[in-house]
Amino acid sequence: MQMQPLCCFDTAESKVEKGAGDLLHKIHEITERKPENAKDAIAMLRELRSTAYENINQIQHEYLIIRCARWLIDEGYVEKNVQWKWNPRQTGSAKEPDLLATKDQKRLISAEVTTSETPQGTIDKRMAETLEKLSDMPADMPGTKFYFVTTKKMKKRAERKVEKGKWGIQIVLID
Repeated sequence: MQMQPLCCFDTAESKVEKGAGDLLHKIHEITERKPENAKDAIAMLRELRSTAYENINQIQHEYLIIRCARWLIDEGYVEKNVQWKWNPRQTGSAKEPDLLATKDQKRLISAEVTTSETPQGTIDKRMAETLEKLSDMPADMPGTKFYFVTTKKMKKRAERKVEKGKWGIQIVLID
């Protein structure tokens, strides 16, 4: 899937707020029922998981991308008038980061984000794959590369991986 334009942060944030609100409403509907036995309880958990599991991750991911774009502007890495593209709910191809800033067809920023909090098991492996993907973006696509995390543990682990791989990626903790 091709990256989508990220034109208005406020509009994108409103969409995230609506999605989060809708999901929270659905979770509330599921959890306000009282199970009568173990079978009912397990059925409710199954419904809760199928309703919430992926959406929780994707909504947080989408919101974090918006926050990172704002951070990049606020910290002076790019001007306000750059063109933004994003992959709000899925990982892009090897040439597509989560967030991309360009100006006059020139790549300025490539960024990946993670909402994962602890670098263990699958999360640690996925972090390594994402950092390698970011570092391997084609040479004809210059620009500063960022990996945004939300916990100190993830930042520390990502910094070790970047140092070991000798990759030119800036790790940013965004709370």
